[in-house]
Amino acid sequence: MAVLGLGFRPFFLLAGLSAVLMMLLRIISYSWGAALPNYYDPTSWHSHEMLFGYATAVIAGFLLTAVRNWVNQPMPSGKPLAALVLLWLCGRIFPFFPQLFPDWLIAVTDWAFLPVVLTVIGIPIIRSKNVRNYGFLVVLGVMSLANAEVHLRQLGYAVSETAFGTTMMLNLIILIIVLMGGRVIPFFTQSALPEATTKIWKPVEWGAVGLSILLIAGEILSLSPGILGFMAGLAALLHAVRLFGWHDVRVWKSPLLWILHLGYAWIVVGYGLTTLSKFGGILSFLATHAFTAGGIGMVTLGMMARVSLGHAGRPLDPPRLTITAFALLFVSALIRVAAPGIFPINYGTWILLSGIIWMLAFSFFLWNYFPILTAPRIDGRPG
Repeated sequence: MAVLGLGFRPFFLLAGLSAVLMMLLRIISYSWGAALPNYYDPTSWHSHEMLFGYATAVIAGFLLTAVRNWVNQPMPSGKPLAALVLLWLCGRIFPFFPQLFPDWLIAVTDWAFLPVVLTVIGIPIIRSKNVRNYGFLVVLGVMSLANAEVHLRQLGYAVSETAFGTTMMLNLIILIIVLMGGRVIPFFTQSALPEATTKIWKPVEWGAVGLSILLIAGEILSLSPGILGFMAGLAALLHAVRLFGWHDVRVWKSPLLWILHLGYAWIVVGYGLTTLSKFGGILSFLATHAFTAGGIGMVTLGMMARVSLGHAGRPLDPPRLTITAFALLFVSALIRVAAPGIFPINYGTWILLSGIIWMLAFSFFLWNYFPILTAPRIDGRPG
């Protein structure tokens, strides 16, 4: 089956499906106030599934594909890949049937996915002494710990006074975008645009990545809001300078480039809004959704669109409906972040409108990419 040829195929497909279905269930629950049968409560389920479900599927699909090129060794396909897919699906489905499955089994099934992915990509990376990518193994390991905290708390074994697992996962996904963004955004820009004027300033690169890591450490150590706000403001500045260096005016003529540049810009906005929230200027959920609906949503959609075309042997020219999906996702994020701050009285309306547009964007992506992800490479090569 072509869909099991390489990791990006099933996991990008499942990521798109989950983005639509999870948002639909969230809207139903929010609109009618009806809690769906679930191992989680409605709010924690939404945040957990968008981070440990949707985003993790994108990360797994990307890494299970990219590592093959990094270390020149095969990655799971066929039945082993199907087993990974089944494990991810069980983590999504089991929580809806707490009357059938004991809580410990739901927890273990969902938690196990990240350690398994870590093992699958970690063995070839370490054997080949691919030191440059050891950082991804560390991040996946800490992600596994973050998910463990979520489930231990859910099972009644809180490891701290505050629930930090979901927040930690959000910060780690941002860190992955920061790390990968530094590789792929300028590279894709230079590849697509002859004589691109992109610039990479090493002090800015190290400073931006370092501050993202320090902010994670600061959250773990529960530093004062003032210190965290100052660090987030400095991070916003350095990431803005970083993005400016990658920019070329011709980016806006290429949808596969501007989706990534705009997505990274939302990361900058997220750090800026974090600064305001730490000093009491705005509510923290606005910064959270700048990172999630804006940064994570747009960068992951852009990466799935480009990686799928490249690894399917197709021209890097996304279908028109997918370009519309890019624009819709930006509008969805803008409504989710800006509208509640400007018109807070209509908060529920903005949530519904943003969610509907989000679902429409990913539905367009699925319409175009389902045939691409389920068909063999057009050049006949494996994968």
